[in-house]
Amino acid sequence: MTIESVRRLSIQVRHLILQDAAALLSTVSIQRVLEKTHNIKTSRQAIPKFLDRFKRSGLVTDLPKRRRNGNITNFHRQMMNLWLSKNCELTSRALRDKIMALFGLKLSSSCVSKIRRKLGWTTQRVKYCQLISHPNKLKRLMWCLSAIERKDTFEDDNDSMHNSKSTKAWMTQKNMLINVMECPASSLVINVTENVWASMKYYLESTVKQKLKEELVNGIKQFWENLSAEQCARYIDHIHRVLPVVVLNDGGPSGF
Repeated sequence: MTIESVRRLSIQVRHLILQDAAALLSTVSIQRVLEKTHNIKTSRQAIPKFLDRFKRSGLVTDLPKRRRNGNITNFHRQMMNLWLSKNCELTSRALRDKIMALFGLKLSSSCVSKIRRKLGWTTQRVKYCQLISHPNKLKRLMWCLSAIERKDTFEDDNDSMHNSKSTKAWMTQKNMLINVMECPASSLVINVTENVWASMKYYLESTVKQKLKEELVNGIKQFWENLSAEQCARYIDHIHRVLPVVVLNDGGPSGF
């Protein structure tokens, strides 16, 4: 005799399982009885799953599948459109709560969000814009105007070591102090040093992918060894492209 393997329990098999369960047989025992007596092979997961569903619903047959969003009508969509036309900043959760309070219709936030998009109400993220204080805008403007006029300039990024006594003494000895311009605060785009740091971080994340301290140190050394004069010239040329834009914006964000 061939044993029939069942993926989905039929009504007849479900009644047999209920009979065996009434005799206080375990799941393994019910599975063996079905296989030996009725030549039906089922999985151990299917039997307790059916018994649990039968205890909750009392039905041998499958529960009717609920239609998703079946209770939503054009009237509800028109009401959503009306609410959004009065206040376009209503969130999906707020619309869901209003529908629940007025019509007693329970919907998910994702469902309401889909309906809102179909109605033509879409959201847009606010673009990032650098926040610069008004006093610092004036400093940035004056610095950029001075940088455009002066050609050969040594720029530092206001680090404490750049303003230390030993550094200033060394630069005075080399006759470099008269040609130094201190970069204003909140000015990463017009700071050559910060552009170099950004390139080094990208190199470490994309190429080195360090996991140990030694790998990090070796990656930094490799970056500095491979940093050419042409790359430094490109960083400086980029600054000269940004300076006029900052001047046109009265010291405000450049958009770079």
